[in-house]
Amino acid sequence: MPKSDPYNCPKCGYKTMYKRDMKKHFYCKKTPCANNLGVDLTSEIMEYVLIHRKYQNKNIKKEDSKITYNNNNITNYVNSLDTLTKLNYTLEYKQKQLIDINDYVESQHQSIVEKLENDEFRYPHFIEQEKLLVLIDDMVKIDKSEEMNVIYDEMLDRIKIFCDDEWEVYMVEPGMRRIVDILRTNYLDPYECYLYKKTFHDRLINGYQLNNVRIRLEDYYKFLAIFDLRPYVYDKPISFVIPNYKTENPDEFRDYGMKKYEEVKKTLSKTQTAYTKRMIMDIIKRNHKVNLKKLNKTIIDILKLDDDFRKSIMPN
Repeated sequence: MPKSDPYNCPKCGYKTMYKRDMKKHFYCKKTPCANNLGVDLTSEIMEYVLIHRKYQNKNIKKEDSKITYNNNNITNYVNSLDTLTKLNYTLEYKQKQLIDINDYVESQHQSIVEKLENDEFRYPHFIEQEKLLVLIDDMVKIDKSEEMNVIYDEMLDRIKIFCDDEWEVYMVEPGMRRIVDILRTNYLDPYECYLYKKTFHDRLINGYQLNNVRIRLEDYYKFLAIFDLRPYVYDKPISFVIPNYKTENPDEFRDYGMKKYEEVKKTLSKTQTAYTKRMIMDIIKRNHKVNLKKLNKTIIDILKLDDDFRKSIMPN
């Protein structure tokens, strides 16, 4: 299609030469545009228009298509594909790249991490035990196909994580540990440093707040101990935790932190450890089912929409 052709809304007939204006028309209008042309806008149709400028309605009508196809055949074909193949087809069609898990988690928490590092919270910022599970849930749920960087392979009982431009494959327990470690690197390490600033450096904190800081540090260390992950202060110099902190003992934070860590680790029961791991694995499995359902719908809609793409990947 020539580049001079305008972007055309297949629902109301609106036309524009500018992609940004069509994006605003699709995604920023407070009320949907009028259905003048009898087409219901789906996310796939909108993506198609933004790529190809014009939606050929005949592509989804059997009577106008040169290739007859059966919706059940498409569904059965998609269900026969493994998750990574479906994901790759979808990303190829949408001209998107899969987002690295570290980049994804960093972007989720960047604003909070900046406030933690600059101590910009009016009141102490805490992550309760229940919130730690919510953070895992946020890591593995998706809104878009390019965010599907954690996959649970039910057949192999493996967790797959897209990290550093490749898929890492883990058995269940190491996979959960890896996910927690990625969350720690991109959010929880700065949170731990923040708690140390409150404990050792904040001269304005009151006794009640200081006690809460110590409780939350113990909660966090208990969470790390479940996965045998050591605190950030275990092997990091003091200047990494609190820059310009003055002390005669270079191991002050390490000594304090490891004492706390070992104390809470001793209080962990096998039941509590198993329960937390089961909860996290349930979160991963549940989100994978929802994510896979979204992915299946996306690629099925694409195959119904685009004859050329369907012919390029589906067997005759």
